[in-house]
Amino acid sequence: MILYVVTAFSIAYFIPWYEVAGTTGLIGSLKDKGLTIPQYIVTAGLIFTVFSCGLCTLTTVSRIVYSIADDGLLFPFLAKVNPTTQVPIWNILVCTIIGASLA
Repeated sequence: MILYVVTAFSIAYFIPWYEVAGTTGLIGSLKDKGLTIPQYIVTAGLIFTVFSCGLCTLTTVSRIVYSIADDGLLFPFLAKVNPTTQVPIWNILVCTIIGASLA
């Protein structure tokens, strides 16, 4: 949170609000100023953030769906655990497909 606020304030002081590109925002403004290294750093940070949020969501949602299926409120195959890995593979697969289709 603090890093986000510091970045927002530093960009506000570095690039005036009327020069921020319409739909591209921060990355487009850095590109317009010729700042390629900060542009790549921000892009890498955004990609890392998207993947880490996706991983956290996939982990938590699959566990919640497993608990609900284990209680008998959802399809029974979602509560089956792989004997080798002790992971609900079908549950993770279904949650991944639904999450990828919504993304």
